Amino acid sequence: MKKSVIAATACFAVGVIGMAVTLPTAIKDGVHLYNTAIQQEFPYQHQEISEEVTELRIINQFNFGQKFIEIRQSPDSKIHFYWSDNPMEKKTVKIKKDGTKAELRIQEEENRDLTLSKEKLIKMLGAELNYQSPFILEVPKTVSITSTENDHVYLGATRDVEFINFDQIYEYGYVPSENESWRLKYEEEIQKNEQLQLELSMLEIDNNSLREQLEGIFETNPEITSEEGKTESVVKTPLSPSDIIKMENILSEYKTQFTSGKISRDEYYNNADKMMEKIKEARIEQVLAADHPELTPTIDEISEMQRKKFASETEILSAQKAYSKKEITQSDYNAIVMAYEESLIELNKEITQRKEELSEMGYYWESAFVIL
Repeated sequence: MKKSVIAATACFAVGVIGMAVTLPTAIKDGVHLYNTAIQQEFPYQHQEISEEVTELRIINQFNFGQKFIEIRQSPDSKIHFYWSDNPMEKKTVKIKKDGTKAELRIQEEENRDLTLSKEKLIKMLGAELNYQSPFILEVPKTVSITSTENDHVYLGATRDVEFINFDQIYEYGYVPSENESWRLKYEEEIQKNEQLQLELSMLEIDNNSLREQLEGIFETNPEITSEEGKTESVVKTPLSPSDIIKMENILSEYKTQFTSGKISRDEYYNNADKMMEKIKEARIEQVLAADHPELTPTIDEISEMQRKKFASETEILSAQKAYSKKEITQSDYNAIVMAYEESLIELNKEITQRKEELSEMGYYWESAFVIL
């Protein structure tokens, strides 16, 4: 959602930064251009709404896309709205009040001068280098925000802000309309159905495991008889390659559920840990049944390395989610990625090497197939 909200701004930023990189090759004073731009000041324009207003609706009347609006806590009992312009995009803000309700409309002024000059370029570059957020809304605790998805705004609130319908805005970025609510409910039901399908697959795997354990009891205790009074002697069989691949797919689905916010980090850790253990045990049973016990140490090594890889990737995924919610900065996110990047590269190399060793000995990891 947030990626689509800021897509237009991101494209504009990429274009301006591209100019900043390539232009110095054609202009001798490129360094001077950069230094001049970075020192530019771009004061926000400001409007405030009196303290009797308790319901605020913000409407984006730009010609395209949603506009991201950063929400902060108001320093007083009034509503404050700040916005910034650049040489290629001028904005106007109109406020209409009706008792305790207020409507704030963001519009774009027509820009008839599309020519590019050195002065404009400096201002455009400076605006991007000094960029915080083009729209900032400061609200007191007594305000409720009523913008829906049809108003084409996305309101970004962090946990340190308080207002009446914070939870709703924090979750969706707007107040879902009746149609949107039904759509969200439908998606929730689809997600629940997917979860039930996963649970069913897990139960099938558990059932197979229990069946194998029961067969193992008959195998090791031949005196146990069947209902017909005959001696049972059943040979325990390992899970099929397709069963193991199914478990690997469930493990991947856990990751998808975590990144989409359907399950918490703790649920992801617990579910994935249990599944990785089951997968390892199933692979070991495969090679033992094929009379290749010499392969079990390598399977153990690969499984352990995959657990380490899983832990590192989970830290990065958690950082991505925190950054998307503005709970950490870009610098914090970059530092977390860099902390794990090198070790992940080494782990991937080592895992690939170990899998190749297994294939040379007759066990193919990706297809879970062993040559007897």
